Amino acid sequence: MYSNVVQAKLLLLLITIGVLIFDSWRRRRGRDGPPVNRMLSVLALLSLYAYVNFGTFHLGTFAHIPDQFHYYLSSKYFHEIGYDGLYGAALRADAEQTKPSFNHIEMARDLKTGGIIDAEELRRSSEFRDRFSAERWREFREDVGFLGPAYSKEGWVQSLMDHGYNAPPSRVASEMLITNALGRANHVSLNAIAIADGLMLALAGLASWRVFGTRATLLGGILLATDVSGFDWIGMAAFRYVWLALLVLGTCALERRHGFTAGLLFGAAVWWRLFPALFVAGLVLQAGIRTWRTRRLDRMDARMAAGLTLATVYFVGLSFVLFDGAAVWVEFQRKIVIHASGVSLNHLGLQTLFGIEGWLLRTSQAAFGLTFLMLMPRVRPRQAVALGGLLLFAFGYVSSYDYGWVILLLIWDDRECESWQTGIWQSLVLAVVAVGAAIAAVSSYDIPVYDPLVYSGLSSALLLMFFLWTVRVVRESRLVPGLK
Repeated sequence: MYSNVVQAKLLLLLITIGVLIFDSWRRRRGRDGPPVNRMLSVLALLSLYAYVNFGTFHLGTFAHIPDQFHYYLSSKYFHEIGYDGLYGAALRADAEQTKPSFNHIEMARDLKTGGIIDAEELRRSSEFRDRFSAERWREFREDVGFLGPAYSKEGWVQSLMDHGYNAPPSRVASEMLITNALGRANHVSLNAIAIADGLMLALAGLASWRVFGTRATLLGGILLATDVSGFDWIGMAAFRYVWLALLVLGTCALERRHGFTAGLLFGAAVWWRLFPALFVAGLVLQAGIRTWRTRRLDRMDARMAAGLTLATVYFVGLSFVLFDGAAVWVEFQRKIVIHASGVSLNHLGLQTLFGIEGWLLRTSQAAFGLTFLMLMPRVRPRQAVALGGLLLFAFGYVSSYDYGWVILLLIWDDRECESWQTGIWQSLVLAVVAVGAAIAAVSSYDIPVYDPLVYSGLSSALLLMFFLWTVRVVRESRLVPGLK
């Protein structure tokens, strides 16, 4: 099943790349050709079908149960279990069920230390149970009782080895309001959460279509749908694509020069996942250059700053109101230190290629940082947002499914641009995803997305793409007015 899906995604990517290259060839020669957008529409629909594992979703389950186990329960009961109590509380609650679902689990991760311990220690401990009131414990036990039978026994063994919930408090506060409003865990509440990402991405796609046109939007959809690991890790999960949808919506608002709206959307994306701040860094740098050159704050920059400020006040303020002031942020920092202490399977970036420390990594990071600074005066605002990916690749260490941001490179050129080179550059972006799909297609792993070669290959392809994109910017662009 997994192999067939990967092979289908690779085939769709190769066909899409072929369509783009053929279209660029005919444009260069001034010839008419077939209706490319219609062909891309068909490919987008087929890609969506492959994305949901040919309609089987998660082996017959619509919602991503283990992901919602982590995100739904952790946010809903965050006051009780925080960042360290999910597994202990869930094992204890399951043990009280008439038909336990976790009694076969022998080992689980200790979310306090990050180590693996005997699951029986967590079952017998009353520490996490004591954090609940009687009513909240009854509700938690019912939610666990619904989720447990909804997933396979083998799947739960792997799930309780996960590093657990690691959303920032600014996101937890908003998720808590939603999950508590939905009430008990059932098919309605979990499916509502499952479709939330799709609705957000659809809204972002509509905005992209209005601002950047049909072709770029279809290509973005194909790229996201054919990602090797996307659906199996976060498809139909809990608010996993919200940050990306907000980033795309912010870029659309930026292109239409709606500064306040753009700032508000970018700010929401930042506080939802934190690392999107790297995509805002270029805009801040450009605003700083303009202000220093002219000795006054540009009106567009001022409006964007106001939007960013309002988003910060809301998300950070809500976390302070709902939780114990700054203490929850200290706890989050401790959680992230534990989470980032080891090497992860499906992460991308310079650390995947060169290790998590050493002179080669530091030298490469310095080179990427200097390259970013050099490119900022040469690109337009929306391009500056996309080039935040250089910083993420250099200094971040995030999962492969977080690299959906590369869709921002598909809208690099103006909507009205008819240059044949545009299709070539768009095909390059898709080719990066195709590299991962090609390695997964020939992998000997039963589940190809668990093959680490996929992610070292993707990181190498991204490194090459960043180099080619830097050459492109230097050769094609001039200093942006206002930044000279």
